[in-house]
Amino acid sequence: MLASMIDAQKLEGIWPEMAYDALGFSPTPLQQKVIDAADKFPYLLDPTQRLMNVDGWAIALSGGQRSGKSFTQSAIAAGRMIVPGGKYWLIGPDYFHTHEEFLNLEKIFAKVGALSGKSNKPDKGAWSMRLSGGISVKTRSSHDEDTIASESIDGILMCEIGMQTLEAWEQAVSRILDKRGWIIMSGTIERASEWYITLLDRWQGPNSENGISFYMPTWTNTFTFPSIEEDLPPYYWIDSDKEIVDELDGWPVTDPLNADEESRDKPTLILNSGLQVPRDILHEDKFMMRYGAKPLRPSGLVISNFRHHIHVRKLAQEYYSDMTPAPIVLAIDPGTTCYAIVFCQIVSPTQVHVLSEIYEHDVIFDDVYEKFTEHPLSSYVTRIVMDKAGKQRHANKSQFRLWEEATGIVCEWGSYAERDTWEIIKQYLKVDKDYKRPKLFFADTMSSQKAGENLAGGVLSEFNLWRWRDSGMGNRPIDNNNHALKAIAYLLLLEFGLEVEATPQIDVAAMFNTRVEYSTRLRGA
Repeated sequence: MLASMIDAQKLEGIWPEMAYDALGFSPTPLQQKVIDAADKFPYLLDPTQRLMNVDGWAIALSGGQRSGKSFTQSAIAAGRMIVPGGKYWLIGPDYFHTHEEFLNLEKIFAKVGALSGKSNKPDKGAWSMRLSGGISVKTRSSHDEDTIASESIDGILMCEIGMQTLEAWEQAVSRILDKRGWIIMSGTIERASEWYITLLDRWQGPNSENGISFYMPTWTNTFTFPSIEEDLPPYYWIDSDKEIVDELDGWPVTDPLNADEESRDKPTLILNSGLQVPRDILHEDKFMMRYGAKPLRPSGLVISNFRHHIHVRKLAQEYYSDMTPAPIVLAIDPGTTCYAIVFCQIVSPTQVHVLSEIYEHDVIFDDVYEKFTEHPLSSYVTRIVMDKAGKQRHANKSQFRLWEEATGIVCEWGSYAERDTWEIIKQYLKVDKDYKRPKLFFADTMSSQKAGENLAGGVLSEFNLWRWRDSGMGNRPIDNNNHALKAIAYLLLLEFGLEVEATPQIDVAAMFNTRVEYSTRLRGA
């Protein structure tokens, strides 16, 4: 059937729905959101007309066990494998982990009459099939990087991506560059590589790569886990304030960021399906990672309320009403092992934007000042705030003196308790109850990559690396991987000071009565 219809215009209105029907794929609301994202792929255009990183080109799926992630990935990819002469790959950590998706694709194309000859599926090595219109589909193993080199590809499925290396991902991206192709990748979060966990978080919000990620909890697979109680949804949340918390894609709309990690009032997940048993026997965090597809936050973080999808945004330099550019404040921590220069803009007392940074290891003033003069925001800097340690003179001039002589700007500083530096960052990351947003945002053009093993490459990677000591030292954090964060803290402390928060009064009796009410309602009494 498809052989005579490979022209995209003839398929309009019936494809990719035909592919979905062939696999028995009836999208859930969450799967439909993935489809909507994939619809932005420029897969029907001539490769020379495609624009990479504009409308969308990459999707990452984190799926809980039995969530249907492979099924979803296969169906959506098949709907985009119709470019005449197109080349498509399935890349796994080994060949075995590509078989499920390959068999799904084979089933689809066989049912629509698009298979050209018999598929090649040897016991060992790569599988392949040819489709109408000269289309080829092949499997590859990233364990042997030579198999994912040298060809230009129209589209790639990366299977069990969490088990693959960052180098494999980078190789896959390089394969689609010439044709401005697309990538759909999926995997479970258990035992996933750190780079992939970071990417999933980064792609939850605006990002410089223009990728998008989705978390697919097991219970969103309502085909496998249908509701038991017809008058209730397949999953919902309850907390101490509402009978049922509003949910979005299986997760609460309000991420409870305004409490410390230890005291956070976590909503309770109620599953209206057969998943109650594994939730009862597993620790909550383990359950949410295995079935909820959400990674565990690293333990021992000094600042635990940073969320990439909340605090990273597309930001640009603000201008006044007369179109004159608003000034930039330079926040500096001139460390001996790490020199952090952060370009900040104070939009209002309730809004501070971090637009860019210079973050270098083992450098001196001359090295970083040269980078500063070349930075596009350097000409807008009107203030410099620095760690008071910059006043010290070790051999020649202090860092204060060097910056003042080079820029003509007098450096500002203050003296603060060590604890205040992380407390004010945490305060500005909290979602303001009145404005419904945090007070501190970071530009999506800033990198979250590390400079090395346990070595920050910028402020965004510092959030996941600045940790408390295991014991001793008066429960102080390790003074490392925190230079940009401390620089920002010095600016916030100097400009606004630390807000003293009142200790909330808890009505224990009211909380107890509320929970009894929930228990009674859920038992059906």
